[in-house]
Amino acid sequence: MENIIIGGGLSGLIYAYYNRDYKIIADKIGGQAMSSFNLGPRLLQAEDDTSMNLLSSLGFKCFIKKEEYDYRIHQNPMFIKVAKIGYMKNGVITNKATNSFRSKYFIQSRCLEGEVDVIMPNSIMSENKTKIEYFDITHEQLAKLLINELLKDYRMYEAKVEQIDVPENTIYINENGNRRSLIYDKLVNTIPFPTFFSLCNPFCKVQDFDAKTKYFIEIDKYAMKEYISDEFDYIYYIDHPWNRITMGEKTVIVECTGEDKYNEFYKRYKHLEWDSFRLPCGQIQKSVDILTINHDGVEIDNVRMLGRYATWNHSTLIQDVIKKSMEGLWN
Repeated sequence: MENIIIGGGLSGLIYAYYNRDYKIIADKIGGQAMSSFNLGPRLLQAEDDTSMNLLSSLGFKCFIKKEEYDYRIHQNPMFIKVAKIGYMKNGVITNKATNSFRSKYFIQSRCLEGEVDVIMPNSIMSENKTKIEYFDITHEQLAKLLINELLKDYRMYEAKVEQIDVPENTIYINENGNRRSLIYDKLVNTIPFPTFFSLCNPFCKVQDFDAKTKYFIEIDKYAMKEYISDEFDYIYYIDHPWNRITMGEKTVIVECTGEDKYNEFYKRYKHLEWDSFRLPCGQIQKSVDILTINHDGVEIDNVRMLGRYATWNHSTLIQDVIKKSMEGLWN
């Protein structure tokens, strides 16, 4: 029997990096981190030592100020940068948001329309941040570094997972057209929870998920000039079809949650050229049983969920994944 990680995105790569007795099975090693499309702010935040621990173990020396770096002494420098956060209300962009703004944003962006009592998790929005300190490395760059490390131990397998039999501890995979089964001892899932649910229950419909589609739209900066400011790197909105805009040099990434909001954007800008990318998003609204798994905190001995999409909690950060990977999910 083997310890298996399902999914080859950053969460799976990080867990495998810190837990050398696990193997990754994924149909795409690198996952969304290797996407050629800009998916908005994907930052490795530098607020605590968690992310620095990972970078240090990969051979980097981290610096808060560039003047601290001496090329004659230090190799592989990693600098901390600062992103400025803006909030638009009534046509004005400021660096602070009111409580009502934050609550409304969370409801709209997390597909929780109609919810009365909303408890906001720790996030940029709930903490009313005006800036984010982050390491100057992209998710793609980090994924490539982790992949290179894991290749040394041959612990990544490109194969499609077709079914998971939880009671029998068995995964059925398709590798180059050949279907075979694997018996696992411990299983870490990092793929989207609704997908994992379907693999465990191939004859059941996915229920109890309030899921919508999040659209990432890359459009010319000039087209959005009324709604942006070069003073900020990321801007949040509540009175527009989009929830957030990520600033770029010549273009911006506009995020819309739900098909209705995307259609509003389309009607407004259909005369212009732009490109888009879609991802599922949402929150689990009530208990979901996967045979013996109950997703509301009850764990079974040999299955764990790790990462934003596996836990279906879009407030999960990379540093949360790093910390859990360092500790181990069974400790």
